[in-house]
Amino acid sequence: MSGNSSPSIRQHGKSEIPTATLEEVDALSEFGLRPQRVPNYHAECDALATLTLEMAENPSNLLQRLCELALDLCRADSAGISILNGDVFRWVAVAGIFSDHRNGTMPRNASPCGVCIERNATQVMYLADRCFPEIRAEPQFVEVLLIPFHDHGTPVGTVWIVAHSEERKFDREDERIVRSLAQFAAAGWQLLKASDLEAESNRNKDEFLALLSHELRNPIGSIQIIADSLARIPLDGAFVRVCAERLDRQTKSIMRIVDDIGDFTRLAHRKLSIERELIDLRMVLLEVLEESQERLNAAKLVARTDILEAPVAVVSDHLRLKQVLDNILSNAIKFSDVGGTITVCLKTDSEGAIIQISDNGRGFEAASSEAIFEPFVQAGRVGAREHTGLGLGLAISKQLTELLGGTIVAYSEGLGRGATFTLILPHG
Repeated sequence: MSGNSSPSIRQHGKSEIPTATLEEVDALSEFGLRPQRVPNYHAECDALATLTLEMAENPSNLLQRLCELALDLCRADSAGISILNGDVFRWVAVAGIFSDHRNGTMPRNASPCGVCIERNATQVMYLADRCFPEIRAEPQFVEVLLIPFHDHGTPVGTVWIVAHSEERKFDREDERIVRSLAQFAAAGWQLLKASDLEAESNRNKDEFLALLSHELRNPIGSIQIIADSLARIPLDGAFVRVCAERLDRQTKSIMRIVDDIGDFTRLAHRKLSIERELIDLRMVLLEVLEESQERLNAAKLVARTDILEAPVAVVSDHLRLKQVLDNILSNAIKFSDVGGTITVCLKTDSEGAIIQISDNGRGFEAASSEAIFEPFVQAGRVGAREHTGLGLGLAISKQLTELLGGTIVAYSEGLGRGATFTLILPHG
């Protein structure tokens, strides 16, 4: 059967009724009674040396190379590595007859790998497709041996080998070899994760530098134009005042960018100081609203408030709390359409003081409610690309809020359906 030129496996969603129970396909007890073949330590040593070299020189290919070696060392017909991602297994590496199915997926509850992960132990199954119809294939999975591997103690995937004929039976020597290879699988998986994180970090840094260049170029270019105008044109009082106002506005824009970068760096290195005092949250919120009125008017937005008239005492840092509120309100202004409404609410309950800032603007994908607080991200926001910015404001706000002992969450029903940011601070 290993010569089959076009092996196939069932498509997900075509459900069939199992014809056997898990206990009926479980061959582990019989497996333990089989004679154990003589180890070939020379071949195993060569294989482990190959994996070590692969890990050093080409870690992205480590898992695939591991499957190819498992195929040879265990004289299997197919071998693979399945990684659990949510409720789905992905065949991240496959060797042998079903190698064309690399990166295919299988629901957790439809795969023997799910049992292996759940039990966190070796599994041996005979004609497993009787219990798991979704792995029904041609050639058939006659016997499968699965070993789990771990990420910091948690089972995250399996290394498996398959015999597609009745003649080939696995034994404890095969289990020992696959268990040894599973240790390399664990290391290889963690290397891949670290590599992906590093690549993502580098992409974020590149995007950040591009945004920084763009954000600074605009105000600096404007300042240069004003300076050239002042040098060429005969001056009068009105013109000087207009130029001064524009210079002041652009300079503040640059300073805000610089301040955000500085705050983000200090937060990352835990060097940002917090000066706590008893303050009236109501007055801080009203102060932010007053200072934002010009921006609201320029964007043709209406601000509605539902704010307690009595003082709301919290122990916090006045400057940093004001920064958080300003960032959230600025975000609402940025992603609201002309004529939109922003609602600001302040109330208290047993949890503490609660501020909600809602808009009926662009919104974001519900799945982005956490990612939206990541640095350099304007996650899933409609129109995000038309609004330049470093993407640091919300990331800074979340970290500052946590330093102040509070919490902040974002909610949206979806793109184009507005957003609500809720800030909770403990009572003073």
